[in-house]
Amino acid sequence: MTNPQNSLPALSQPLPQGLAKAMSALSPEEKKEANEYLHAKRATISSKTISASRIHYEGPLPPPEMLQAYELITPGFATRILSMAEIQSAHRIEIEKHVIPSREKFAGRGQIFAFILGIFGISCGTYCAINGQPTAGSIIGGGTVVSLASVFLVGRSKQQPNLDQKRPEVPPRRNP
Repeated sequence: MTNPQNSLPALSQPLPQGLAKAMSALSPEEKKEANEYLHAKRATISSKTISASRIHYEGPLPPPEMLQAYELITPGFATRILSMAEIQSAHRIEIEKHVIPSREKFAGRGQIFAFILGIFGISCGTYCAINGQPTAGSIIGGGTVVSLASVFLVGRSKQQPNLDQKRPEVPPRRNP
């Protein structure tokens, strides 16, 4: 079946309007020459499809299929990847041995300093109240207690999302 606009065999898509207009302006001899040229080049004209895929995995090791592919590329590569993951895991464990105790030590120091600051603030407030300045004493003592309580509550609320995220989900207990 031919296309009446340019005497080419019917294509899956019609010619663009500009090309059809240009083809109609050609003489019959030029149309024949263009037709022969396009038929000769038709085998080389094709559409290209590009596809992309994404593989996602969690953890230090890729899935077994990917390890096998790495091993095919370079023998011993999968063993190197496993070794690298083991070294990384040992490094992380070593760091956690130091970080966790130091955080606990800092938290303990913070509680001691907060206790000392609280006793000092309440003592100053009591001293002011005993020496004839009850308003100043209540502001100093009450302000100390309120500020320490708010710091404690804000710190606790910032810790709670992290704890919820790290805590494993435990099914509720059933009463016998």
